Amino acid sequence: MGYKITSAEWVVELQRQLNQSESYERAAKDYVGTVIFSVEPDESYDGSAHMYLKILKASASRRARSPVPRTSRR
Repeated sequence: MGYKITSAEWVVELQRQLNQSESYERAAKDYVGTVIFSVEPDESYDGSAHMYLKILKASASRRARSPVPRTSRR
């Protein structure tokens, strides 16, 4: 996708690609729920982020993006 993971642009692009995918539409046609992404720091990524996509019968919408600064981790 070419976007920095957890950026607002990354989430918008993921949503766009899901909503344009015919195979996703078929697979998620009866699905209603939330997909949660939790990204934690490691040797190649220094941040934390928690995001979710609301899925309503194959339509994905971005509902939240909550970057968590590394200093706030316990």
